[in-house]
Amino acid sequence: MIGMEGYGRGEASNGDIAVFVEIRASNHRSKELQIRLPQAYLPLERRIKKRIADKVFRGKLDIYIKRNGIRGQQVLQYDEQLAMEIYHRMNELAETLGQPEPEIDLVTIFQQPGVAQAVPREPNAMQEWIIVSTAVDSALGELIQNRKIQGKELQIELEPQIRAMQATRGELSTHLDSIHTALMSRLEKRLQRLLGGRFPQDRLVAEAALLVEKSDISEELRRIEQHCIDLGLCVSETSKGTGRKMELLTQELLREVNTISSKVIPAEANQKILQLKLQLENIRDLVSSIE
Repeated sequence: MIGMEGYGRGEASNGDIAVFVEIRASNHRSKELQIRLPQAYLPLERRIKKRIADKVFRGKLDIYIKRNGIRGQQVLQYDEQLAMEIYHRMNELAETLGQPEPEIDLVTIFQQPGVAQAVPREPNAMQEWIIVSTAVDSALGELIQNRKIQGKELQIELEPQIRAMQATRGELSTHLDSIHTALMSRLEKRLQRLLGGRFPQDRLVAEAALLVEKSDISEELRRIEQHCIDLGLCVSETSKGTGRKMELLTQELLREVNTISSKVIPAEANQKILQLKLQLENIRDLVSSIE
């Protein structure tokens, strides 16, 4: 069983550049990837998402990618047209002023604003893919390991909750006969109070039987038992999609518990039903964090 929360960090370098990747994962009903990366790496976005999506089934992942230059990350650019323009203008000015033709060296021209400047080297995203993918894999490996640790923690919490729900269900099942007897007794007392002895005994038995049938929860308890068994089997699974499967089972459990609550139940059974609801709520909270 794997959790959905976790963190992973990875980095890779080739001596000229270094790439850093951080992945933060949180709970989500489906799979959602949000990636922030340098503009130069935009051509790699689809590759990065696919690489991560192949290893993650569910959860919201925020991915941060940073690129740092180590050396050789600037190139010299110069404006040849501007340099020639400066050279000709200097000669024209000397001629206008009646000065002898000046000796204009390249250093003087290069020192003029806008003629030469160092600019960052434009990264080649495809050439740097091997570095980026190595950093992504490193971060992803750490993330998955942390999610497995969370999965173990969730398993430790979940198993007692499932056993507790089974125990409560068992207690209700054991007392089904007494619940039915209590219903029949309550019906008889009410009719006697309202009608005295004018209510035929055979009609009383028929009404009591109808009430018991409408209030019978044995089938719901049987399905709760099976769903709890299925949940217990899921706890030990390591396949993808376990969390989604467990969420569907908790929805089925909720349906059964709500059906039981809607039926006419003696007051002494209501406490057990409340326990079922609380135990199910605890299970649903834990399942919501499982991948």
